[in-house]
Amino acid sequence: MILKRSLLVIITIISLYSVFFALGQSLKEPQVQSQLELYQTNLILNTAEINQSPLSEGDNNLKDVAKNLVGQNPYEVAEKQYKSALDAVIKYEAQIDENTVSVTDTPRQQIKESINTNQGLIDELTIKLGIINAVNNKQNIASEYWQKISNN
Repeated sequence: MILKRSLLVIITIISLYSVFFALGQSLKEPQVQSQLELYQTNLILNTAEINQSPLSEGDNNLKDVAKNLVGQNPYEVAEKQYKSALDAVIKYEAQIDENTVSVTDTPRQQIKESINTNQGLIDELTIKLGIINAVNNKQNIASEYWQKISNN
């Protein structure tokens, strides 16, 4: 009976260690909050398109509601959100690169997958920032963002 309890205690300690280690690693990853903010920004941009599209006279109420929802400068707000998200992903990627020196094969594979996912997110945010700048008649800045994508 003592052997069973001892074995149970050892297995419990090992499983708790792996759970807390995984929890500690997840604290360093970009949080869900930033993803939700990006979804909100996308909704604001979609609503802003309603303001710019030609509507019939009966749809003026819809246009007024859309204007009240997105505010006066939805593209500037979206640009700030995308820039902050892009900076956060780039910072996280730099931290991953610094910490990959002493890692075994399985976590290293997970880190490579995370870097590939982050690179896709960086590219997507850069394209969206270029589009927002093009809409705001800042073609030089937009072309700089798009040039970054083509160089990758």
